[in-house]
Amino acid sequence: DPIAFYVPYHYEPHNWGIYFRIHRILDRLKHMLEIYISMIPSRYKTTLNNKFLINAFATLWNVFMAYLYWHELTHHIVEDICSIRGDRYPLLNRYEEEGLAEWHAFSTIEIRNSGPSKKYLS
Repeated sequence: DPIAFYVPYHYEPHNWGIYFRIHRILDRLKHMLEIYISMIPSRYKTTLNNKFLINAFATLWNVFMAYLYWHELTHHIVEDICSIRGDRYPLLNRYEEEGLAEWHAFSTIEIRNSGPSKKYLS
């Protein structure tokens, strides 16, 4: 079950848009943060402070939400391109459009992400 999805205006003209399932997103982020913290060597875990953990969660939240947004926005862009060109929607098959959305989201995040603030890593 997806944690975010796009409802096309071609199918739902009154309910179209990007939908986020916040409880699933928070569950996924919690799991990712647990994995991230488990990878920190134990000798450093005793020196972790709340600022570090808050910054780690904030960075994870920002990157993950941006990824979800760019992924779902790509579906909207593809639908707009179809409308502008007068083509049927969907123009691409499901796997092609998902692949494009994944590529666009990861590429955009890679370009825009600056990583965690250095002041919390010392």
